Amino acid sequence: MTYLHHWLCHITIILLCLAFNSVAQAQDRCAVPVYGVADIHLDENAATGTAAREQAIAAATAQAYQVILRRILWPGQAGEADIRSLNAADFVDFIHIDNENALAQRYIADIDICFDAARIRSALMEKNLQWSELVTAPILLLPIWQDPSGVRVWTKNVLWLDSWRGLERQRDSLVQTTSLTPDFVLERQLKGSLFLAEDAATLQKAAQAAQAVQVVLLYAGLDYSTAQPVLSLKARLFDGDGRKLATIAEQQIQMNATISMQLSFEDFQKKVLEALETSWQQANLYVVGGQDEIFVEVGAASAKSWYRAQDILSELPVVTSLSVYSLTAEKGVLKVRLSGSVESLQMAIRASGYRLDAGERIYRLQINSGEVR
Repeated sequence: MTYLHHWLCHITIILLCLAFNSVAQAQDRCAVPVYGVADIHLDENAATGTAAREQAIAAATAQAYQVILRRILWPGQAGEADIRSLNAADFVDFIHIDNENALAQRYIADIDICFDAARIRSALMEKNLQWSELVTAPILLLPIWQDPSGVRVWTKNVLWLDSWRGLERQRDSLVQTTSLTPDFVLERQLKGSLFLAEDAATLQKAAQAAQAVQVVLLYAGLDYSTAQPVLSLKARLFDGDGRKLATIAEQQIQMNATISMQLSFEDFQKKVLEALETSWQQANLYVVGGQDEIFVEVGAASAKSWYRAQDILSELPVVTSLSVYSLTAEKGVLKVRLSGSVESLQMAIRASGYRLDAGERIYRLQINSGEVR
């Protein structure tokens, strides 16, 4: 995926944080949100209501387990079939029933399932499989359309724009996307001509309005200057400050009577989303058996802040062990052993609302002292 190499090089700089809004209620309740699947509708018939309930929950558990594996596993690995064949019920942490209706021979309910992260991770390690469980912070998908009548961003009933607005939220992906519905002020500020020029200030405003850390500018345009119209499609990635990071995809199509514009849009949309997801997951795979060690300095203004820092680190899957290296009245230093990259650790810490800054020789963990008083 050479067209995303530039983006991958910037992963260590942009540090997209883990977003926990991808699977709604079940993930809010799960200790590790990415291992939750929400809003599963059950409707099962059997000889008795009890049997219908058991069958429905068993089928939903098996289905949700496959959703989790599809979400986190790097595809095509040897051993993937083995872990997919394991009993899903063995990994369940809890099942939350939102509502249910038990009849004589039928069971209807809506449930959320949370799987135990530690048990699934152990099984992945045993099979020597690679996976990622880091979820991106929101990435703004911003489509623009150009034809001889002009450049449009907010116009309704434009096929290219509507196809992205109607995109279903990527619930089972590590890449979380968002869209922008502007008010009157934003429409005046965020003009199509400025997006077309890839104006950094305008892209930055769009990212801020959507509370996104990155922007994917999605251009589609028709050129009628040749014998047959040419459809140009481009997807470019920018950081939250409007700086270009990478060209994700680019394509030109000679339009004729046999080519469907809608299908062309759908194919390109799929290509863009797959490229984002593949590159993100590849950049954040956990390394089983990794033994990298770093030193982390923590301000020890109080005993609570010192122990809180250790709790924050020990709860992260990328941390395999930690120990006290030194401790004074002002600060402490922890030796942390990692099963993944330092960048993965930094992203996971950012997801918890804290920050791990690189120093000359050691890293410094910044936590909010107000919450540990």
